[in-house]
Amino acid sequence: MLPQPVKTGLRAGRRPWLEPLESMIEAHQRYGVLLLDASAARFYEVFLDQIEELKPEPAAPPLTQDPTHRRLASLARQLTDLVRARGLERVILSAPPELETALIGHLPSAAQDNLIVDSRLSPGMEPSEILKVVALGQSQSRAVRESVMVHRLFDGVRAGGGAVAGLAETLGALRRGEIRLLLVREGLVRMGRRCPHCLALSLSGKKCHYCWLETEPVFDMIAELVEQALDQGCEVLRVAHDRGLDAHGGIGAELRFKSVGDPSVVSAPAGRK
Repeated sequence: MLPQPVKTGLRAGRRPWLEPLESMIEAHQRYGVLLLDASAARFYEVFLDQIEELKPEPAAPPLTQDPTHRRLASLARQLTDLVRARGLERVILSAPPELETALIGHLPSAAQDNLIVDSRLSPGMEPSEILKVVALGQSQSRAVRESVMVHRLFDGVRAGGGAVAGLAETLGALRRGEIRLLLVREGLVRMGRRCPHCLALSLSGKKCHYCWLETEPVFDMIAELVEQALDQGCEVLRVAHDRGLDAHGGIGAELRFKSVGDPSVVSAPAGRK
């Protein structure tokens, strides 16, 4: 099951249109989990609210007389191999302090940089319990990222031209191809209109502002907007926690370059309304 709904539709082309799925996947990191104590070690992968126990191939221990050193070096090698083979972006470690420090010392610097130590986990926990703890940590991390991105958006708005906030302003930036990053509140739905000829979206009006043809009603204009943004290669961040956008219609965008207005909007020809 996907964490957010994806707009349904039919497209014909030379390859599958995977941008909505890719955008959703990019918003969720792939976590590795190593739970370790004096007698056991368990490896897991957590991704898209699913958990899977991993059984890595045994790694040859180094030639040393210290059994603890051999065990930790072997586990570090297994974890490093899993990070590479499974594409793990972050690793969560739970271990007694004396084992934790020694194990981290065996990991390469790149793995250490992406390591999270979480004492709430233990090898005796059920997978469902592990998933709840990891999901809580992911939610907290996502909330922090959302807050940073929303504040950065409003900094760009205040600076003038670097970002826009509000549905009408975002629609204009989308039409001009200016959007780099689209921020939209999760679950946001708005009715609107779409031109079947040029696909321009608008809040109202039976005539398209760009080609003056009849527009058609659209039940979920936000889904249409997101789809067009993905078509333009924009990054899309669905904001689930931060409420800063709520006062601006729940949507905004960082721009590729400073906005100078929409030169394609022209007055209606004489005799047309």
